[in-house]
Amino acid sequence: MLTSSQHVHPHWRNSFETFCEDIDPFTPNSAAGRIIATRNPRLGFIPGNVEWHWENRRNLNAKKD
Repeated sequence: MLTSSQHVHPHWRNSFETFCEDIDPFTPNSAAGRIIATRNPRLGFIPGNVEWHWENRRNLNAKKD
């Protein structure tokens, strides 16, 4: 879930189709139990800064911040 303070690239915010096209090459065969997270939280959700994580890893990353 995004918070209001998280930056999302304008092309992605305006077009879910564009987001899907950009993220598709990196999508695992099964996205079940996974989330999309940022590599560098300071940059936000922009092309080149997102990756798939196992959902339980989200809690580990939150503890690092």
